[in-house]
Amino acid sequence: MNKASLGRKRELDCFADFIKKPNFSALLVRGVGGIGKTWLLKQFSEKATKNDHWVHFLDLDAFHGVTDLGYLLAEALSSGKYLIGKEANSWKNLLQSNPEISNQLLPVIGYSSKIDVVSNLYHVIDLITQQIPDKKQLVIILDTIDASRNIEKTVLFLESLLRIFSDKAKVKLIFASRWLPSLERL
Repeated sequence: MNKASLGRKRELDCFADFIKKPNFSALLVRGVGGIGKTWLLKQFSEKATKNDHWVHFLDLDAFHGVTDLGYLLAEALSSGKYLIGKEANSWKNLLQSNPEISNQLLPVIGYSSKIDVVSNLYHVIDLITQQIPDKKQLVIILDTIDASRNIEKTVLFLESLLRIFSDKAKVKLIFASRWLPSLERL
């Protein structure tokens, strides 16, 4: 453990406890800019992947104001390019082992207006979690929520994720942001 990790051991221990919870869990990490939220989440991500959990880390700041989080999440899941510490090919093999997953993801990635994005994501996550080994988790981290161009729309989407994944024991959601009044709803 490096020197910086020692000072954040309590927080990292909380993350370790969080991922061990047997049921769906969500966590909101918030604080002033520069306090180390992203660093802490990346440290947690590294540790979680060493224990064979699947961690997708999406930094919303990197998407420069794109607010369609359904599309971003579908793209992240389909490509595996936001996985921490794992090979994207391993993830693609997991997805390709069930063609029904791509059937649910393709309309979302194709920006089809005729589909229910949240429902499709629910079915994708359901199929993925059925293939993840016991005692392993799918962790989706959405960092820098405050970078979103439309905070209200973003929070509404996050609320819908919380509702639909609440019955998925192998799913953990982590949101991180500077303090925003609208995040109180989460």
